[in-house]
Amino acid sequence: MIKEIHYPFDMPIFTSQIFDFQEKKKTDSPLLILGGGGGASKTGVKNKLKVLELNNNLGNESHTYDFGGCTPTALSLHGNLLACVTDNFCTILEIQRDEEALCKFEPLRRMFPIKDQDTPTTDKYSLIKAVAFSPDYEGSTMLAFGIANGFLSVYSSAPHFDRLEHYLKPSESETATTANPPITFIDWNPSKPIILLVTDTVLTFVSFESEKPKRVHCSYFKDQKDANYKLHACKWIDEAHVVVSYILPRKKSFLGMVKFDREKNTVEIVSSSFVVFRDQHHTCMKLDSSKRFAALGSAKGTVSVVRVNDPKKGSWSAFKIVMSPPLHSFCVSDLQFIAPKSSSSLVADDVSKLQMQIVSCSLDGTLCVKTVEHKSSFLPLACLLVLILGLLIAFFWPTF
Repeated sequence: MIKEIHYPFDMPIFTSQIFDFQEKKKTDSPLLILGGGGGASKTGVKNKLKVLELNNNLGNESHTYDFGGCTPTALSLHGNLLACVTDNFCTILEIQRDEEALCKFEPLRRMFPIKDQDTPTTDKYSLIKAVAFSPDYEGSTMLAFGIANGFLSVYSSAPHFDRLEHYLKPSESETATTANPPITFIDWNPSKPIILLVTDTVLTFVSFESEKPKRVHCSYFKDQKDANYKLHACKWIDEAHVVVSYILPRKKSFLGMVKFDREKNTVEIVSSSFVVFRDQHHTCMKLDSSKRFAALGSAKGTVSVVRVNDPKKGSWSAFKIVMSPPLHSFCVSDLQFIAPKSSSSLVADDVSKLQMQIVSCSLDGTLCVKTVEHKSSFLPLACLLVLILGLLIAFFWPTF
């Protein structure tokens, strides 16, 4: 069952993040940060970040940050640092408390993450396609960028991230040319300095545990006869396993899983057969904090919630819990799980007691907050059977 509340906004929404102050006050609520706008053309729609409080007054705008002629298309959050991508450069913002508003953004640095180029260009191959902060690895945090030319830029030295640690080519032999596929998605391993790079057809695992980075490539569709399959968002669910989402354009969307063995430096395809959408392709995927539930948004504005079973407990599997009717008139651009107020609201091992809240954003300028409940159908079915049995006894009893 899905209950939804819709909120209209004055801009197409491309990306989002949920932020909590590390030193919380009793009156603090989580903040929803939205990025979007009308682009470089003169549409009259501003390009900005918008901050909303996740409570009953979600529809009230509390704070904005204007980006001028560039639209925020990707956000990554680490502590109180926010990396905001607009076209081919990134602005690092520090989120601070403000007496008159919920928060304020203090710009720390504007960076163009391409080696030997200090000035952003309009070259489409210099566009930033993905951004991600790493977890704290032994007290050190890194900031990675996936570039349209197929290169990976990795910076360190927080909070300004002004030290370029790595500028990696797609492979040992390739150079940055227009023929290199862009890096469309990146994700850091939760416990080791290993990053996952995603292009249309290849997964690349890059380990920074030694002085020289080690790469492992996985051609996910090497055994597929249809060459139109394309990889999409991919996420680590633990230190070894990655959930892989991919699409067959205009037909189906799928989930699979791979296992990365850091000791042997090998990748094993565990599964690649679970169908999420049969008549549409998905546009985004988000995992909850337990890494056992995945929400996927589609091009038709629907949202599907999938349970991902723990691969450590046996063979990998997944099953669909619920799929919503269309929540938006256009595609879902981003999703966020709202952390439950109590641990009993989200039970990874008992789906019959499941209750969660999900925020979906769309390019049509709408925001939807959904409460998803999955209740066991056994009790209603048992009551129905008892009722039918009672009616049959009442009807046939006089004949005996």
